[in-house]
Amino acid sequence: MSDADSLPAPAALSLEVVGTVRVTPRMTRVRLTGDDLTGFQFVAGQDLMFAVPNGAATMNRRYTIRGFDPVARVVDVDAVLHGDGPGASWMARATPGDRIDAVGPRGKIVPSTDAEWHLFLGDESGLPAIAVMLEALPADATAVALVEVADAGEEQPIDTAAAVSLGWIHRAGAQPGDPELLVDALRSIVLPPGAGHAYLAAERGVVNALRGELATRGFEPERVASKAYWKRHEANAAHGEPFPDRP
Repeated sequence: MSDADSLPAPAALSLEVVGTVRVTPRMTRVRLTGDDLTGFQFVAGQDLMFAVPNGAATMNRRYTIRGFDPVARVVDVDAVLHGDGPGASWMARATPGDRIDAVGPRGKIVPSTDAEWHLFLGDESGLPAIAVMLEALPADATAVALVEVADAGEEQPIDTAAAVSLGWIHRAGAQPGDPELLVDALRSIVLPPGAGHAYLAAERGVVNALRGELATRGFEPERVASKAYWKRHEANAAHGEPFPDRP
């Protein structure tokens, strides 16, 4: 992994929506600007933590930085449109002129600088992070990516200079959060030789199952970076991530 001490320090940001783009039927892109973005820097894979409205209060929700235009001072974040939680609801209704506070950039899962190749595994909640990290890889990099989405309509173009083998896995009506599809897909592929680095971005149980499968294939723990974006049948905590596992 990149040295965490070299990552940009997070700062408070006051942002205003300037537009939205429907990336796929179930994914929206919210574009935001603000004076606080002057000089803003981030590393692919980092996110912003938004204070989204939740009744009379706010609740933190984290979204990957999908792109940033330093000249226009516009930052893009992608959000899966699902359910009626505070984050998804705000992102679905976002309209130019809406204002929101955020903190960022945050997060330490970014492309490894010493990996011989890269492996990305995740569902649509982790797709923005997977996509932006793939696009940040140099032309001499090699990567394998397996991404689970609802159907073919949720596939997205990913513009990368790296040599990437990208496989889309369709649930075809199955419920999200079941580890079987991604684990079976991982078992079915031949991985490149050498010291690869894996990045897991999905539902918590899926992440745990993928981590176990990678261990059977010889991945040392230090070569696996994982982030659970959500937990099946349970809303995220107020800090924007799943609740810690409880006995």
